[in-house]
Amino acid sequence: MAHAGGVQVNHASSHSWQGPSWIRTHKLPAALISALIIVVVVVAIVAAAHGGGSAPTSTNTSTPAAKTTATTKGEKWLDGRAGTNLQAVNADVVAINAAHRSGSRSAIERAGRHLGAEATGALRDPVAPVDASLYRTALGDFARAGRDAAGADFRAAAPLLDAGIIDITQVTAAVNSPAPAKAPATVTDPNSP
Repeated sequence: MAHAGGVQVNHASSHSWQGPSWIRTHKLPAALISALIIVVVVVAIVAAAHGGGSAPTSTNTSTPAAKTTATTKGEKWLDGRAGTNLQAVNADVVAINAAHRSGSRSAIERAGRHLGAEATGALRDPVAPVDASLYRTALGDFARAGRDAAGADFRAAAPLLDAGIIDITQVTAAVNSPAPAKAPATVTDPNSP
């Protein structure tokens, strides 16, 4: 505390930041983390909409719990191999980002090889029932990002990862969108004149 004209001034609360913020110096990881959070939220919403928790258990062990069936093409697609593939690709994107943050070149290369293989494999499986070309583009971006990361070129991989995350988020949102509501039928009141 200092005295200024008979008034005590506390300089501890008027701290000014020295140097650039973390976000400004780490734009790429911040953008990837933000995009990844969006993907995780979308996957969580999809899982919740599909009863993503564990199956209900019964005290009677002689009959298995009934499995709910998918009712839309999007649900069927996400409940099948495509959902498994998307989870694997998402885990690989997270692994590449974690490896990049750790600074381990070998971990980035290993995660890149894994992402490239998973994304290439997903391209051979059934495509999304909506926005199929965007889905293929996203998986292609992930495959190229994996190859770039495996070749120790994370600068080239980063924009591809961003583009893939954005595209996959759009596809999963479109696949899981609710059906449009129909307007209610007109009802005439028989008691009106």
